[in-house]
Amino acid sequence: MGYRKSVNPFGMKLDRRNLSRTVGARQVKYRLLFIGVLIVLLMGSFPLINNTGTLVSSEFHTIVELGSAILSLLVAFALLVRFYAMGSRFVLMVGLAFFCNGLADAHHFVSAATQWQQSKFMFFADAYSQPDQITGVLLFGVFLILATLLPTRKTKRKKTQEDTDPWSEPMTMLCILLILACACLLLPVHRVLVSGSIFHRPIDFGIFVIQSFALGFFVREFTRTRDTLTWWITLSIAVFACSQLATSMTAERYGGLYILAHSLKVIGSIIPLIGFSMYQIAMLQAHEWSEMVLNAYVEDAANSKDEAFRRMVELERRSVELEMARESAHAANQAKSDFLANMSHEIRTPMTAILGYTDLLLDPNEPKEKHTQYINTIRDNGKSLLTIINDILDLSKIEAGKMDVERINCSITDIIADVASLMRVRAADSKISLDVEYTSPIPELIQSDPVRIRQILVNLVGNAIKFTQQGGVRIVVKCNAPDVPKPKITIDVVDTGIGMNEEQVRKLFAPFTQADNSTTRKFGGTGLGLVISKRLAQMLGGDINVNSTPGVGSSFKTVLATGSLQGVNMIEHPTEAVRSTTPRKPMMSDLVTLSGNALLAEDNPVNQKLIRRVLEKMGLHVRLAANGQIAFDMAMQQFEAGKPFDVILMDMQMPVMDGVTAAKNLRRAGYDLPIVALTANAMEQDRQRCMEAGCNDFATKPIDREKLNATLVQWLNQSPDDEQNQADQRQSA
Repeated sequence: MGYRKSVNPFGMKLDRRNLSRTVGARQVKYRLLFIGVLIVLLMGSFPLINNTGTLVSSEFHTIVELGSAILSLLVAFALLVRFYAMGSRFVLMVGLAFFCNGLADAHHFVSAATQWQQSKFMFFADAYSQPDQITGVLLFGVFLILATLLPTRKTKRKKTQEDTDPWSEPMTMLCILLILACACLLLPVHRVLVSGSIFHRPIDFGIFVIQSFALGFFVREFTRTRDTLTWWITLSIAVFACSQLATSMTAERYGGLYILAHSLKVIGSIIPLIGFSMYQIAMLQAHEWSEMVLNAYVEDAANSKDEAFRRMVELERRSVELEMARESAHAANQAKSDFLANMSHEIRTPMTAILGYTDLLLDPNEPKEKHTQYINTIRDNGKSLLTIINDILDLSKIEAGKMDVERINCSITDIIADVASLMRVRAADSKISLDVEYTSPIPELIQSDPVRIRQILVNLVGNAIKFTQQGGVRIVVKCNAPDVPKPKITIDVVDTGIGMNEEQVRKLFAPFTQADNSTTRKFGGTGLGLVISKRLAQMLGGDINVNSTPGVGSSFKTVLATGSLQGVNMIEHPTEAVRSTTPRKPMMSDLVTLSGNALLAEDNPVNQKLIRRVLEKMGLHVRLAANGQIAFDMAMQQFEAGKPFDVILMDMQMPVMDGVTAAKNLRRAGYDLPIVALTANAMEQDRQRCMEAGCNDFATKPIDREKLNATLVQWLNQSPDDEQNQADQRQSA
C-alpha cells in the first residue's frame, strides 16, 4: 500500500515531531523569561537576608553538604550513562562538571563533619583539618563552558568499532574520574576572606563569573537546539550561579545568605534529576502513544473494507511507476537524440571536404599540380568517415552480441610498435611527444585478437593526443609473472592533457553520451571509441579503467588476458621498433562565383579553406571567423562603420560561442542583413532552431555548390525594398 496522507484514528496528524524531545518554538522565550525572573527574584532577596545572624548549626551545614554531594554525583552518573547510550560529547562534559561539583560538596561535607563533634562522623576530624577548598566548584564551571565549545555532533560508532573507541572504554572513563578526584584533593584552591567589601569571598565571585558565562552559553545552546534536557540543565546552572553569588557575599557562617547559598546548591542538584524523570516519563508516554497509533493503523488496515480506497492507492502506485518509466524513456530518448545530432555533425564534416574537393578535381580550370593535395585531403577525410562508420557498426554488433574475437598467437610488442609508429604522426602535428616504456619482461607471444588490441590502443592513444596540448603521451607496458594461474598484461596510456572531473569520468563509458556534449565543445568525436574499447577489452578477458585529474592529465589502464604463458619466451628488455612515417601534406583552399563581401564563420580549418575557395570562385570577397564570438564582433564592427557584409555564412556548431547564439545576438543588436546557417546538423529541428535564431536561410554540409549559389543569389540580388520588408517581418516576429 502506498504512502497515505491522512489523520490517525485518534483525530491528530501522525507527525514525528510529536515524538521528539524538543521544546516548541513559542515556549523557548517563556522558559528563558522564567529563568530571568527567577534570577532577579533570588538576587533581589540577597540584601534582605544579608545581615541576618546565625540561624543554624554545623549539623545543618553537614547534612546539606552531604545531600548536595549525593545529588550532584547522581546527576553526574546519570549523564555519563546517557553519554554511553547516545555518544554526545556535550552530555559527557556536563556529566564531568557535575562530578567535579559533587566531589567539592563531598569534601565540604567531610570538613563540616569535623565540626560536628557529637555525630558518627567524628573520626574524620584529624584527617581533614585544612580550610575549605573549591577546586571542584571551579572545574564545574570550566567543564560547563567546554560542553558548549566542543562540537555538538554525536559520535557515530559501529558495533565493530566499539572496542576501539577510547571514549567508550570503561577503563578510560574510570581514569578520567580518578584524575578529576585527585585534582580536587591534591590541587586545592582555598577560599580567601576579605572584609570591607560587598564580596567577602573574591575567588567565589570569580567562579560566579565563570558560571555566568556558562549560563550564557547554555542559553544560546538551548535557543538553538530547544532540547528539553538542555533546558533543565540551564535552569540548574542558573540556580547554581545564584548560589555561588550568595556564597561570595557571605561574611558570616550559618547566617541568612549562608543558608540560602547551600539551599540553592541542593535545589540546583535536584533540578536535573527532576528533568531526567520527566524526560523518561515523556519518552515512555511517547512510546506508548506511538505504539497505540501504530496498532490502530495496523488494525485499521487489516479490517478495512473500503475497496475504493485500495483502488485509489493502487492507481497512485501505478501512476508513480508510469511516471518513472516515462521519465526514464524520455532521458533515454534525449540521450539518443543528442547522440544522433553529434553523429550527424561528425559524419557530414568529412563528407563536406570529400565532396567539395571532388568537385574541385572535376573542375577543368583547377591547376593539375593541386590535384595530389586534393586527393590526399579526400583520402584522409574518407578514412575519418570510415572510422566513424566502423565504430557505429562495431557498437551495434557488440550491443546485439554478434561481435566475435579471435584467440591466436600474436606479438604484443609488434602491435604496440605499429600503433606508436602510426600515432606519432598525430603527436608530431600536435607538437607533443609519444613514448613507449616497458617496465617488466614481456611475453614474446600471447593468445589474443591482434586486430581488436590494435583498435583499442589506437582509440586510447588517439584520444590522449587529441586532449593533450603540451607535454606528451606515454604507453607503459608490464606483465604478470608467467607462472601465475591467469596472467594478464597491463597497458597504461598516460597523458598530460586537460583531464576530467568525477562527473565526466562517470559517464565516459556510457553509450550515446560524451564527457562534453554541448554544441560549443572544443574537441570533436562521436563518443563511441571508448565505449567500444571497453567492451572489446572485456571480451578479451580484461577491462579498461581511468584515473584523471582536471588540469593534470589522465591515465587509461587496459588489462588484457594473455592466455597460458607456459613455455613462452619472455623478452627481458623489449624495445620499440620505430618505423618511418611520411608526414601529412598540407591542405589547399576552394573556389566559386558572385559579387560582394561575405563573412564565413567556420571553426574547421579544412572546411574554412574549402568553403572560402568555393565562395571566392563565385566572385565574393571572403573574410574568416573561427567562432561565433569573433563573427559577432567582426559583423558589428563593419555594420557600425557603414560597410556591412553583404551576407554572413554562419556554422551553427562552433567553440566559444555557437552560431545560434551569435545569430540571436546580431539580431538583438539591430543587424538586419542576410545570415545563412551553414551546418552539418541536417535534422528538421536544427533547421527550425536556426530560423528561430534569426537566420534568413539554411544550407547543409556537405556543400552543394548549385544550391548554395542559388541561395546566395536569392539574398545578394534583393532590392532595398525587399531587404526592408525582410527586416520588418523579423521585427514583427
